[in-house]
Amino acid sequence: MILSEVFAFLRFILDPTTRRNIRAARGLAGYQRLPWHKLIKTARAKVHGDRSYEITVFSHVLERDFQEMKIDDDIVGRFRVIFGELVDNAFRHGCKESHKHCVRIRCDYSPWFIRIEVADSGGGFNFHPDVWSAGGGTHGLDIAARLATSLTANTRGNRLTAFIAPRRDLEVFPTVETFQDYEIAVITISNRADWHYLVSDWEPLRQALALAPQRLVLINSLNMRWRSVEYFTGIPVIAPFLADPARFFAFVADLRTLGAFDLRALRRNNSQVFDRAHFEQAKSWLVDQERAAK
Repeated sequence: MILSEVFAFLRFILDPTTRRNIRAARGLAGYQRLPWHKLIKTARAKVHGDRSYEITVFSHVLERDFQEMKIDDDIVGRFRVIFGELVDNAFRHGCKESHKHCVRIRCDYSPWFIRIEVADSGGGFNFHPDVWSAGGGTHGLDIAARLATSLTANTRGNRLTAFIAPRRDLEVFPTVETFQDYEIAVITISNRADWHYLVSDWEPLRQALALAPQRLVLINSLNMRWRSVEYFTGIPVIAPFLADPARFFAFVADLRTLGAFDLRALRRNNSQVFDRAHFEQAKSWLVDQERAAK
């Protein structure tokens, strides 16, 4: 392995965004007994400035592999745009379409994320991520920054790295309700798109649970639009948040919409799942658990 590839591998492994998503992948794949580390693939390409057309073949091969790996359509769609913008930027501004310069591309991908690193042998430019991602600019890098989970550059500005993971569309609305003289933290969660899972996607819920002092918690997910995806299940994601033995949790969902999601792991001594028709029963169950614990 040449020195540049060693550095590229280290950048991949040490990148904070990579590390967060690998931790998520390990949790999900471990539950399903999947060899998560074998599901992370790497593809590379090196193209000279006057042969940019070769990139089209490379991207088509990648997308075919994405499809076979069952990477989410939203991630693939954003990859297609971001990849095009980063490569176009490298050839037009870095290489200036000259055969004397070249573009190197590295793509690390798995069912849970895609990471693209595009480097050119040009002079680079001043990269300001806050400028690119803010507002509604129409420059190629404006678009890439808005679509990517993160977009970074090296100091010289001739190597851009985009990380693409599922969008965090989870919205959390915490309130407190008194029921039979007991305080219940009611946390309503919803999302703006059909839902699939990564551990990081539930961070807003985890934070809401951490801030709620009440022992009784009702998680209302009736506004969620669930989606069945082979690689994503709710069990390893939600269950750790409900493992506090000092609290009681009632999870309310429309069980008809859950599809392949298996919520049996949420049925524990201190947590239970209720259908939307039993919203009031969920509150009563919480109060009964609190009374029995005293």
